Amino acid sequence: MEDILFLGKSYEAYFDKLEILIGLAYSDFNGNKEYGNYWGPLGRYAWKYRSRSRSRNPFSNLNEEAFSKRENWKILKAGFFNSSFERAEKTFTEFENVMQRLGWY
Repeated sequence: MEDILFLGKSYEAYFDKLEILIGLAYSDFNGNKEYGNYWGPLGRYAWKYRSRSRSRNPFSNLNEEAFSKRENWKILKAGFFNSSFERAEKTFTEFENVMQRLGWY
């Protein structure tokens, strides 16, 4: 089916990454920092988060990518998180706490 629709083998990984970035961006822009509310829309990546396997956990994979590249992460260079690694780090941490409180794992 992927070949018929020209989706390619990596469609799912890119879709997960997009959903995570939407959730993180919402959390960063609209989160109530004063009260520690970093909620953002959750996609199926939140359900996959319960997997302890890194290959099945797209949120942790993106987090590792960000931490390995830090200020050189392309997402930061594009202007996400006001181009601040510290802001990205805080958002990742707080958003992950939101997912952990769901108790899906």
